[in-house]
Amino acid sequence: MLYLLCTLGGERYLLPTRAVVEVLPLAALRPLPHAPACVAGLMDYRGHPLPVLDLCQLLADGPCAQRLSSRIVVARLRDGDGPARELGLLVERATETLKLSPEELRDPGIAQTDAAYLGRIARDTQGLLQEIDTAHILGRVDERLLFGTDDVA
Repeated sequence: MLYLLCTLGGERYLLPTRAVVEVLPLAALRPLPHAPACVAGLMDYRGHPLPVLDLCQLLADGPCAQRLSSRIVVARLRDGDGPARELGLLVERATETLKLSPEELRDPGIAQTDAAYLGRIARDTQGLLQEIDTAHILGRVDERLLFGTDDVA
């Protein structure tokens, strides 16, 4: 399987490319007052507002650095049986992909019920990498905040 390699809070993570719609350079975001800290804001994506989550804030309790290699990954997320939704994910150093076989990913050996989006672990010459299960990202933020109460496909 092919993954987008990114850095969050100094640690390396893997985003499955099957969920990636597009990788965009950093863009101006409209802040959302009173939103949780992990909600970076809204961006204009092809004429429509797109909520953007700061994955550094979510995982490392600090905002993503504004680097040339920082990106907004437009991901199509599906949480359970609900409709697929597009969401921007702000990440650092998202400039490489990595192909891994299923055998190269292993259970981390610890259940993180408050972070169900943290998946399996892989290893390369630089150390450990952790998979982000995009299907569970939405569980961290109230969907009504990001998408309203209407069904959005």
